[in-house]
Amino acid sequence: MESNGCGPTAVSFAYVCLHSCCRVCYEKSTVIAAAAVLNAGLTQTGIPLLIMQNHHAYSYNEGWACWMRVADDAFPASHFHSSFSSNQGILSSVQAAVAGARQPRDVLAAANQPPHIQNRATRAHLECNVASALVMQSQQEWRRWLQTYVRQLAGDEDEARLKEIINDLLGPMRWSPSSHGAASAHGKGWEPKIFDLDKRQILRYDVLREVSRVRSPSMQSLATQSLEALKEAEATVAASEADRKQREASAAFASAMPVSPASGLGTAELQMGGDGLQGGGFGSQLAL
Repeated sequence: MESNGCGPTAVSFAYVCLHSCCRVCYEKSTVIAAAAVLNAGLTQTGIPLLIMQNHHAYSYNEGWACWMRVADDAFPASHFHSSFSSNQGILSSVQAAVAGARQPRDVLAAANQPPHIQNRATRAHLECNVASALVMQSQQEWRRWLQTYVRQLAGDEDEARLKEIINDLLGPMRWSPSSHGAASAHGKGWEPKIFDLDKRQILRYDVLREVSRVRSPSMQSLATQSLEALKEAEATVAASEADRKQREASAAFASAMPVSPASGLGTAELQMGGDGLQGGGFGSQLAL
């Protein structure tokens, strides 16, 4: 019996979320040891993958400590639902295999859904694919599905959801490696990278580029404002890095300065030009 989007699984030792895009499922996952495992293994990146007898596929999310469903028949009305593998990654292959097990009559029924139902299913499908590619550590697929999802949201002029994505990739305006790097290294606060990709570069070249292609006033305004905020954030990082390099250079110069054994002062401090003192005893140091 399903409840809050969560349902049977063959894994009884972990929480299971059937819809990776559903926040309710994250909070109210249930454990039911029921269905049989058809296949189990590891992906090339070492991610555990289960394929069930009902042709649902699960991948283990170490961060959430749960199994997440990454392939199923939940979005037959989506414009991106296909039984053909594009050979662009492990997620695409698994989803194509699962979709191929569906009955032709189910596919035809989904194709006859009203446009607003298809649009809603498409958006949910794209959101799930972004989350699933992240869980399966499929970098290229994650980036491709993110671009597609942003393109869909921009076409729908969904400014609220686009701002959520933009804010997550932009991070704090005053963030810099020198001021917040230690917190990020310990898993606290905003993380500047996803996979090995810079989030702000993803924002500039993937997200804002797609948003700016929609010529509506709202999308153009959002793209312009977000780009200005991005430039300000990048300027903060540049200023912080310049200040750090200057401090390091000053510290290196100070450490390289020769020291007088007698006085403990640098040679440059002991040698004054013109008719000044040329170093010497205790009285000379007092005069300095």
